[in-house]
Amino acid sequence: FGNWIDNIDELSKKFSQEEFPHIIIENFLNSNLVEKVYEKFPNFDNNWYTYNNPIEVKYAHNKIQLMDPIIQDIFSALAHPELIEKISKIAKIDNLEADPTLHGAGLHMHPKNGRLLMHLDYEKHPILENKQRYLNVILYLTKDWKEEWGGHTELWNENMTECKIKSPVEFNTALIFKTTEKSWHGLPEPIKCPE
Repeated sequence: FGNWIDNIDELSKKFSQEEFPHIIIENFLNSNLVEKVYEKFPNFDNNWYTYNNPIEVKYAHNKIQLMDPIIQDIFSALAHPELIEKISKIAKIDNLEADPTLHGAGLHMHPKNGRLLMHLDYEKHPILENKQRYLNVILYLTKDWKEEWGGHTELWNENMTECKIKSPVEFNTALIFKTTEKSWHGLPEPIKCPE
């Protein structure tokens, strides 16, 4: 991981000061490692789920065992107790655990005109009994993204009257935010990137 791993107390202060509890961390992964992840990111094939409906246009892949070992290692590192403890301190969430099912997680891609309308994530886990979703970690792995293409992850206030945060698509930057009954998020405008 990047240098942020040694600044947990500082990140925790920033996380807790926001109306929509979140943090944006640049250089989330070690620079050498993230280049390897970028090189091994899987191409679109029949292992990806396709979502094309009024709410979302995107692709998702959560079959970790079919991915390159370097990407499998990233998911293992994110689920490691030592990292979970650090993220738990940042977000001030006790008893935080990784989701072994990766329900709603894994790799995601958005094509031209892709979108994910504003939404709330489920609170009660649909597979794991008595578990609740508390936190999302989104790591951007796209290079050379242009601002005019859009694609920012937007965090809105609880009344859905104002966008409070726009997290830009910047390579090796992570957005971490709490998921609650009022944490509206998404990328509502169609993405304008080339095919």
